[in-house]
Amino acid sequence: MSDHEKRLRLLFLCTGNACRSQIAEGWTRHLKGNVIEAFSAGTRPAGLDPRAVKVMAEAGVDISDHASKGMEALEGIDFDQVVTVCSDARDACPRFPGTTPTVHAGFDDPPRLAENAASEEEALGHYRRVRDEIRNYVESLPEALTGRPPRSPGKGLGVFERFLTVWVILCILGGIALGTLAPGIASALDGLSLSVGGAPVVSLPIAVCLFLMMYPIMVKIDFAEVLKAGRNMKPVTLTLVINWAVKPFTMYGIALLFLGVVFRAFIGAEAVDLVKMPFGLDLAVGEKYGAGTVVTVEGIKMLQVPLWRSYLAGCILLGIAPCTAMVLVWGFLARGNDGHTLVMVAINSLTMLVLYGLLGGFLLGVGKLPVPWEALLLSIGIYVALPLVAGYFSRRWILAARGEAWFRERFLPVLTPVTITALLFTLVLLFSFKGDVILQNPLTILWIAVPLFLQTVLIFCLGYWLARKIGLTYRDAAPSAMIGASNHFEVAIATAVMLFGLSSGAALATVVGVLIEVPVMLMLVKFCLGTRHWFGPE
Repeated sequence: MSDHEKRLRLLFLCTGNACRSQIAEGWTRHLKGNVIEAFSAGTRPAGLDPRAVKVMAEAGVDISDHASKGMEALEGIDFDQVVTVCSDARDACPRFPGTTPTVHAGFDDPPRLAENAASEEEALGHYRRVRDEIRNYVESLPEALTGRPPRSPGKGLGVFERFLTVWVILCILGGIALGTLAPGIASALDGLSLSVGGAPVVSLPIAVCLFLMMYPIMVKIDFAEVLKAGRNMKPVTLTLVINWAVKPFTMYGIALLFLGVVFRAFIGAEAVDLVKMPFGLDLAVGEKYGAGTVVTVEGIKMLQVPLWRSYLAGCILLGIAPCTAMVLVWGFLARGNDGHTLVMVAINSLTMLVLYGLLGGFLLGVGKLPVPWEALLLSIGIYVALPLVAGYFSRRWILAARGEAWFRERFLPVLTPVTITALLFTLVLLFSFKGDVILQNPLTILWIAVPLFLQTVLIFCLGYWLARKIGLTYRDAAPSAMIGASNHFEVAIATAVMLFGLSSGAALATVVGVLIEVPVMLMLVKFCLGTRHWFGPE
């Protein structure tokens, strides 16, 4: 039997065989030609869509020689599987001889969406989004041909992302072991910092790691899409309100209730933490600043604050940092609109440049914690603005020099393990300093995790409910709710280290956000998939 005969014979079916089924056939031949023999047809052939040809050519796939055809043109071919890619074909799918399995993988109709476009570029934007969504589906073949939704928890996640919680736990153990057996190593790494007036301001290892975490997020974003998003203000407004007018304040309230009241006795009512002095602040030993007292440690002035307030600071930094990285994975798994998710990520990234420092300073001040305004602004510049600018310009250069296909297929896949490795290295450093606290009170992580968990579920439910109320489709509602529920823990960790120190309770609290991120968000993904019918037909 030849290799050709061994391949799975797969038919993509839609109404006109003009766009989506042609794109699916093209991607399958390009990506899965060694295991799948792809065909496409329509119930009412309407001719090959030139825009579909154009956007596929941009991605490095030539479908210009395809032809729009009906089922009769494929008569006599024994298909192993049929995939319908539009709702019309699902309703009027031809009967195939025997028991040919059929699954549905619906995608938006680009020609229909393009009818209301204000420009040709906006019209092509719809085609590009659907093209990329179909590619994501084709990459899951043939495993997705089971009758189940083509995207399910676990799909789209690499080994690093799927077992992120496991890696975090291993880093906790590794960090504790490092701090116990070789405390000088972590101290030496933390000592590699830029100092002003003898006080460390920027940890160089953390700065490098944070850039490696953030750059892959920023380089994925097409900021031209942000301007187009203004034409549909409902999801944009929902995202901005939930993330910046609601989430920071609910996080503050929930964390204050549990850390400052409910769990305070368990944390230790008299337990204290040592954090950095705010940059540029010169107070005498013994003076008060907020809830802290100035003390000296090995000749360096530091603030001694209640331990629970230090944990509160870490929760605040998580609450003002909406996710811009893992939400791309969560939206994909929930079968959301990938294009919409990327636009919301871009909007949040730009908004962070303004509101992250303002809200952080305000809420830290309300919590009687140090408000290092200069360090906050420096943190935004180093950890948000720098990777954002680098991502923007390098994306433009790479696309111009190598093309979109190389960018997506060769460049982006290299970045994910780099990102996660940098994150895990940072976590080892953090836990090497907090090992004694955890060993003395192993329930510390639980006390911090409870308010973070409740906040995540609350914000998700609020966003999901409001999305339904204002009439969003499910594919826009799911990522809109998740981008608020998930936290940008990379920036929160780096900011906590810069503001309060690598060994601070604030830094530990931000790490707990990483620990619970994956299991909680996968739980919410399953909830979304189980409630798609709440939003009606799309």
